[in-house]
Amino acid sequence: MAGTPSTYLYGFGAGSANREDLADFIGIVDPWETPLYVASPKEDANHVTVEWLEDTLAATSTGGATEGGDFNPSDRTAPSRKFNYCQIFRDDFKVTNTQRAVLMAGAKDAYGYEAYKSLRQVVRNIEVKSFGASGVCAQGTTGTARHMKTLEDMVTTNVNPANTGEWGLNAGVAGASASATLMTEDRFNGILEQIFNTGGNPDSAYVSAATKRQISGFSGQGASRRNITMAEKKLIASVDMYDSDVGIINIVLDRWVRQAANTDISHTSRIGRAWFIETPNIRYKILRPIRHVPLAAVGDATRGMVVGELTVCPINEKTHGSFWGVSNYAGAQG
Repeated sequence: MAGTPSTYLYGFGAGSANREDLADFIGIVDPWETPLYVASPKEDANHVTVEWLEDTLAATSTGGATEGGDFNPSDRTAPSRKFNYCQIFRDDFKVTNTQRAVLMAGAKDAYGYEAYKSLRQVVRNIEVKSFGASGVCAQGTTGTARHMKTLEDMVTTNVNPANTGEWGLNAGVAGASASATLMTEDRFNGILEQIFNTGGNPDSAYVSAATKRQISGFSGQGASRRNITMAEKKLIASVDMYDSDVGIINIVLDRWVRQAANTDISHTSRIGRAWFIETPNIRYKILRPIRHVPLAAVGDATRGMVVGELTVCPINEKTHGSFWGVSNYAGAQG
């Protein structure tokens, strides 16, 4: 019928004359924040194997010395040498030259956008590796990647449930039949005390979301836990700091701290961790800074990579600690 609008011209489906409403931004839905890597000091490395020394003091003595006594030197202990390997963290990408020529929503250039994504992915992988499972360290050979040690490999003194006590877990917890448990206030303070007694001054606890919820349920909330918005000068419900007997502990929510697989009260999965860190003593030694490297063109595409080579070094591992077997159950403590 004459004068009737055509659905092709005025409709809203594919092929219509109406422009689409496509926002000029791209939201990355996957998480990429890396609290430990951002907070830790960075230092230069000059070899793929990074080494440092740890030493101890003699036991304290109150015996005193006799007047005019003979020279009597005490036994000395040699420093122990610790090491870690620098691992190559890398992400390769390419973008067709056609894609670079067309007008893209959300970014001026598809290649630059992919470089940005690769940078985020590489730094995220460093954080994940730092908190990763132990036992995967490798020196590397031709065709085999070099793997750095993780914090689980190197922080070994202040580890609960390796140590038992009233704030610890059941005896024999390291066995396959052991169960996980909730992070109670007693256990939280207990491992802080243990780290302090071995010479550490932890300032931060890196925890998963479920563990942070358990911390929010501590009974000492009114006296011990603070989260203050300086602009409003008032207390709010969330917990970002814990005022412990050994000092104020920052509660850092970190997605990459290993979490238990289950969220039920049965506590059947024991891989959950909570880390207690003295921040100045977690150092990243960087052999090659993380950077974008453009590569030679091959065919009708632009290629590049983001690459860095580094390792994590827990200087004086006794100043840190971890709690193993933290349940992901976020209900009432028990």
